[in-house]
Amino acid sequence: MKVAVTSEGNSLESDIDFRFGKCHYLILVDLKTMELTSVCNEENDESCGGLPLARFLAREGVKTLITGHVGPNAFRILSDEKIKILKGDVRIKVVLEKLKKGELHEISSPSVDNHIER
Repeated sequence: MKVAVTSEGNSLESDIDFRFGKCHYLILVDLKTMELTSVCNEENDESCGGLPLARFLAREGVKTLITGHVGPNAFRILSDEKIKILKGDVRIKVVLEKLKKGELHEISSPSVDNHIER
């Protein structure tokens, strides 16, 4: 299963970036092989929010997103694409262990109305 995690940096030791559309990186992980791909979010200072990222995740075949907050437009696309959204915290490595143990909670509705500023 392919998982995406919003991240402050480009490694498993990085902290979660709580802003989906404005995250610095996406860490893509294949949970079977633990193969990791780091993708720089070049849209993170644009006004379009999470729409490009949501579409990217759908194209990449991601089944689960771990983040902090998701706005309504991105949430709609992620939901339409059947991408499960989970609430994450702390480091990427720790969050992936929590995922494997079933300890993360699902985000079942948009968690912000507008963009979150840093």
